[in-house]
Amino acid sequence: MKHSIWAIAAVTILLAGPAKAADSVDTYLAATRAKIYQELRGEAANAYVASLYSRALSGEDPQALTEQGLMTAATRRDTEGQSEACRLFVSAAELGFAPAQFLAGDCYAAGTLTDDQAAQMQRWYAAAAAQGAASAQCALGRQLMDGTLIVRDTPRGYALCEEAAQAGSSSAAVTVAKAQISGWSGSPDYAKAAGYLETATRDGNAEAAYLLASLHRDGRRGLESTEQALALADFSAKRSHVPAFILAAQFRMDALSTGRVGGADVRGDFGWRLFYWATLAERHDPDRAVKREARRILGVLKQAAPDDVYSRWTADAGRTRPSQM
Repeated sequence: MKHSIWAIAAVTILLAGPAKAADSVDTYLAATRAKIYQELRGEAANAYVASLYSRALSGEDPQALTEQGLMTAATRRDTEGQSEACRLFVSAAELGFAPAQFLAGDCYAAGTLTDDQAAQMQRWYAAAAAQGAASAQCALGRQLMDGTLIVRDTPRGYALCEEAAQAGSSSAAVTVAKAQISGWSGSPDYAKAAGYLETATRDGNAEAAYLLASLHRDGRRGLESTEQALALADFSAKRSHVPAFILAAQFRMDALSTGRVGGADVRGDFGWRLFYWATLAERHDPDRAVKREARRILGVLKQAAPDDVYSRWTADAGRTRPSQM
């Protein structure tokens, strides 16, 4: 099942604008995380890691320290690894790098760093916000909505995030959309949520594209077509947003189960894409229910595809990056 020209055009329009200027911290973190994911899956992964450690060694390059911290956070999920990542973020934050200040605030908010936790969290979020990071303002807003470290003030927290979203923070737009989906002030408002998600998607926010496609699949907010929703799921998955891996596979399974594709499709590009996204979901998504669903999909494909095709897909999946799909 290939995207129709109309579905592709609709997604192109959605992604292309008009949109507010994106928050530079959001943009930097999304691009750097995607870069790290791709580099670590590439053939030159060892060279990339060695180069990054060399750049960060002096302790005077805040971007290198931040990138090393993001890599450490992504590859070492244990408590010690997360603490090391946070120490790198704080070192870079002390050098005045706004993305690192935002991440340092996150470290205190998450409880990875606990020394004078609430005050340090507010210090770093405020420092990043003072440099124009609207996402940091919304991070503080989320804390007000949560009420764990500071006194809960949900209306004020929501207002801070809505203001940050209007200032161009795509992550804040996603926060506002999630609040609307959950019905924080009453009944869910899926139309308003979709509006914020469309804005964030135009900024290239992979999570927003994923949530917008999810609303369509769940029947809560329809897009122009299922093909458009699938294109958004693919857009998110190609940018390595892990929850989108299974969604990109599920849309294709929906087509398979309703008979909209046949045996030739399963053996061709359709089947390869279904296999690839299900494989990545099984490997990388920590949700056990997602892993079970991915294994179910792979089991269906193993029965439907010839052995030589399935073996080729298995080999190709190991050397294909999401961005290449």
